[in-house]
Amino acid sequence: MKYLIITLVAVLVIGGGMGGCAISYHNQAVDLETQHAQIQVDNTNQYDNMIKKISQSAQVTNAQAKIIADIVVQHAQARGGSGGMTLVNAVKESIPDIPVETFTNLQNIIVGSRDKFASRQTMLLSVEQQHAALRQRFPSSFIVGGRPELDSVIVTSTKTEEAFQTGVDDDIDLKLQ
Repeated sequence: MKYLIITLVAVLVIGGGMGGCAISYHNQAVDLETQHAQIQVDNTNQYDNMIKKISQSAQVTNAQAKIIADIVVQHAQARGGSGGMTLVNAVKESIPDIPVETFTNLQNIIVGSRDKFASRQTMLLSVEQQHAALRQRFPSSFIVGGRPELDSVIVTSTKTEEAFQTGVDDDIDLKLQ
C-alpha cells in the first residue's frame, strides 16, 4: 500500500510538471505570436511616420528655398535698378544668409527615423527567431512544434535585394553632381 501511494504521488508530480511545462510552452508561443503581430503593425506605423516626417520636412525646405530665391532675385533687381549693377554682382555683393539648420534638421530626421525603423525591424526578427527556437527545441517542440511559423515583412531596397542576389555591392559615390 505504501508503494502504491508513493507511485501515485510520483505520477501526479511528474504529470503535473509535464502539464505545467506544456502550459508554459503554449503561453510562450502565444506571447511571441502576439508580440510579433504587434511589432509588425507598429513597423507599418513607424515607416509611415518616418516617410511623413521626411516628406513634410522636405516641403519646408523647398518652401524656404523658394523664399530665399525670391529674396535673392528681389535684392538683385533692386540693386540693378540703381547704377546698372548686374545680377551676378548683386548676388556676389550681398546674398542673404541661408538657414542651413533646415537641411541639418532634415538630415537628422532621416538618420534618426531610419535608425529607429531598422531597430524595430531587428526586434521583429528577434521575436521570430525566439518563436522558431521554441517550436524546434526539445521538449517544447512536442507542445508548440505544430504551430505555424511567423512570417516577418522586412522592408528593404532594390539595391539591397540586388546586392544579396548577386553577392556584389559597389561603393556608394557621395560626390555631388
